Amino acid sequence: MTVTLLFDHATMTGVISDPRHQFLLGLEANFRLAVGSPVVVDEPNFPIVELRQWLDWWLSQGADLDFVYTSIEAEETGLIVFRQSTGSDWIVDSAWSSLSAAPTVDYSTLIAACQRYVHDVDEWVAAQYGVDLGQLLGNLR
Repeated sequence: MTVTLLFDHATMTGVISDPRHQFLLGLEANFRLAVGSPVVVDEPNFPIVELRQWLDWWLSQGADLDFVYTSIEAEETGLIVFRQSTGSDWIVDSAWSSLSAAPTVDYSTLIAACQRYVHDVDEWVAAQYGVDLGQLLGNLR
């Protein structure tokens, strides 16, 4: 089973005086999270860099605890959730999901998808804006 975290049609919204926060919250895109064919999240105007930052932190901590992403700007909690299930399976869920049952995926597939997403966001921002997000955001958490 594959996991995909994709974004497209990214735009910079608003103007925030701190460039770190401008990228963190001001860069929005259509975002989709799918496990195989079921789509868990399909959301426009999603803060792709904020998610990238939290995934990068989770991965750097060993990614062995549950991941619960809630945007600074969201009213809902658990916009993206990865929870340990049984064995090496992880549940992929979201407060926005309309699926009747959250899909599961093995740990290595989930980690690879998260690493790919962080890389893809970094590469896209570097190509479009000439900015190294790792350097700009550092340990901003």
